[in-house]
Amino acid sequence: MRAAGVPVDFVAVHSVADDGHSSASRWFAVGRSSHADAREAGRQAAADALAAPRAKLLIVFSSDSYDLPELLSGAAAPPVHAVS
Repeated sequence: MRAAGVPVDFVAVHSVADDGHSSASRWFAVGRSSHADAREAGRQAAADALAAPRAKLLIVFSSDSYDLPELLSGAAAPPVHAVS
């Protein structure tokens, strides 16, 4: 559990061009959840952040009042790899 009202934010970063050109089109998306359950908060925030295909990086900003392994397990979906 976590402190009430503390959101978790996930940011997904994506690059369109795979050919190495510096003029690649880039975007980012943000997913947010304030769900009390860490696993569900991770699932909700990751789903919103990863709404567009081919994300290359997922960054998590979270209070340490969440159970962090549970938070990340809710967000885990292939091919997303967690680095801690």
